[in-house]
Amino acid sequence: MASDTIPTYNDPLDVLRRFMPAPFQRTARLGSTNLVMETNDADFLQAVSAWPAGESSPDAHSFLWKLVRDPDAQGELSETMIVMAGPVILVCMGPACVVGVDRERKELLGFIGASVNTTALEERVLPLLMRLTAIAVRDAERLAMTGAASAMLNDTDQCLSTL
Repeated sequence: MASDTIPTYNDPLDVLRRFMPAPFQRTARLGSTNLVMETNDADFLQAVSAWPAGESSPDAHSFLWKLVRDPDAQGELSETMIVMAGPVILVCMGPACVVGVDRERKELLGFIGASVNTTALEERVLPLLMRLTAIAVRDAERLAMTGAASAMLNDTDQCLSTL
């Protein structure tokens, strides 16, 4: 469940909570990727506390995760729905989990509902985020080497079918 330490955020001009502060931060290693995690819920950091520490200075190999605990998002996790548009992958697991990944910018933005407990986070959400990150890193590296965006999209289609 959501931590009691989640800062309140009520900006009438930001109903989608895109600019919600994420005061808790951690760097970690995810394979060869330096992961920078920002969140408004310290419980998310606890879930990855066993991961090896990453480099504190951001570099070209860093991947940003911004995870927002949304106390207004009600419901449980449900079947996964995936939508792709250019370099962006959107994954929806019902109203309790919506994640967008920009493969070119190497950024992941996720909104996790208050009803998603630690077990669901560790067993369903984090593995999904890890797979999406691996796909995005692989695609960014492949695109940088070949410049072939169409090949990247075809391979990604095949990888996403395993989510």
